[in-house]
Parts: sequence; C-alpha cells; structure tokens
Amino acid sequence: MKSNFFELAEALIEFLNRLGGRYNRGWRHFLAGGLEMVLGSEHPVLAGSLIRIAEDHIAEKKYVAAERLLKSVLRAQKAHFREGHSRVAETLSRLAKLYVEVGYYRNAEPLLFQALKVRAKVHGMEHPLVASTLADLGALYKARGDYVQAESFYRKCRNMQERTLGHDHPQVIATLEALARLYYDQGYFDQAAHLYLRILKAQERTLGRSDPALAKSLNNLAVVRVAEGDFEAAEQLYIRAGKISERAWGPSHPEVLKTLNNLASLYKSQGEYGKAEPVSAKLNRMRKKALSAVAR
Repeated sequence: MKSNFFELAEALIEFLNRLGGRYNRGWRHFLAGGLEMVLGSEHPVLAGSLIRIAEDHIAEKKYVAAERLLKSVLRAQKAHFREGHSRVAETLSRLAKLYVEVGYYRNAEPLLFQALKVRAKVHGMEHPLVASTLADLGALYKARGDYVQAESFYRKCRNMQERTLGHDHPQVIATLEALARLYYDQGYFDQAAHLYLRILKAQERTLGRSDPALAKSLNNLAVVRVAEGDFEAAEQLYIRAGKISERAWGPSHPEVLKTLNNLASLYKSQGEYGKAEPVSAKLNRMRKKALSAVAR
C-alpha cells in the first residue's frame, strides 16, 4: 500500500512538473515535502522531484535552499548508485552551475571536473554530455575572468560537437554564440563578427531566411558592427532583424521593441535625429500597447 502511495505521489509530481505554473509548483513542493518527511530527504525516489524544486528555488534566487536540496540529492545518489553514475554527474553539474551563478567559482570548478570525468567514462569522450560539460567549464572560466581558459574549453567543446553533430547543429550554434560573446567582451570584434556571420549562414541553411532565430543573430552582429564603427552595416542589420521579429511575433513583442530601441540609439549616436524620431515614436506606441495589454 505504501509503495503504491509513493508511486502515485511521484506520478502526480511529474504531472505537475509537465504542466508548470506557480500554482502547480506549490502542489509539487507540498507533495515532495510529504514524501521527504516519510522517506527522508536522501531517499533516491525523491531525487527528480527535489532537483525540480531546487530549480524553482534558483529561479526565485533562493540559493541556500537550492544548495541544500542538491547536496541532499547528491548524497543519496552516491549512496544508492555509485560515484561514477551518470545521475551523479548530472547533479554535480547542476550544483556547479548554481555555484557559478552566485560567484562561488572555487566550489564549482572541482564539481565540473568530476562531472567531466564521470561522463567521459560512462558515455565516451565524444558524447554530447561531455561537450556540454566542456561548455560549462568555459562559462565558469569566463565568469572568473580567465578568458584564455574559457576560450580553450569553448574551442574543445565546439570541435567535439562539430565532429559528432555536424557544423549546423543547434548545440554547435550555441557554443559559437558563447565563443563570439567571449571575443566581443575582450574587444576582439573581427573574431566575434566572423562567428556571428557563420552562425547566420548556418541558420539560413537550416531554418530559412525569415526564421525568428535569425533576428537574435542579426542583432548580435549589429552590436559588433557598431563597436567596429560600421554604422551603415549595423543599421541594415537592425532593420532586417526588426522585420523578421515583427512578422514572427507581432509589433509589441519584446524582441521587436529591443531592436527598435537599438536602431533609435544608433541614429541618435550619429546625430541623425530625423531618422531616430519616427523609430522612437513607433517604439513608444508599441510599449504603451504592450503595457495596456498587460493591464487588461
């Protein structure tokens, strides 16, 4: 009877996980709390639920509560499985990302290397999870300001992904974006522009020339062109990004407003107030429209 209750509660929690939303989140926490009282916080059946609750806490910036849950899950998994299990690696990675988010980089580093070692042993060196851990290490070192190490790990990740997934895969694109941002932050605008152009070409091949994903890449490239002083190129990129976003999402979408704001700022920085005025006017109209829609 007790095992049936546990199975039912776990199934209900998973159902609420899939639905999402604040109300369902509350029920998820309530049910998981009941199971935790009966089973103890380190019972392996609770791992999935506790991880989801930890993610809720992270989203709400309740980092201490999230850390407590993830450490509890990690202890339970190590006791129930073994040090070298893939689930242990997943929790190590989640806990490391939490530490990176709050700036505890020294805590995060050994956890990511443990996760990398486990994943390489369990899945093989060319597995996508190994590549994602390399990307996580790149993000860690970038956050620490160690750009040389960050570039090294991002490059290793990209090379591995290209070998196993192909040059146009979304995971490759994500790594190229991270590498491009790294170059931009260091003022290496040529390298950043080269990667953003490569991303655009890959997206056009796989998604078409009007997919909304291109709008983000066009915006990113425009920012680089502004930094390079190529304002004419930046203008055309912003205009194209705005048209794609507006067709895809409508005139009041945040991405459209962001592009309009960037374009208006570009015109103002060049003293072209005649061009800036209609763009700013449209931006203000769309913002008011978006606010009135939220107020209803």
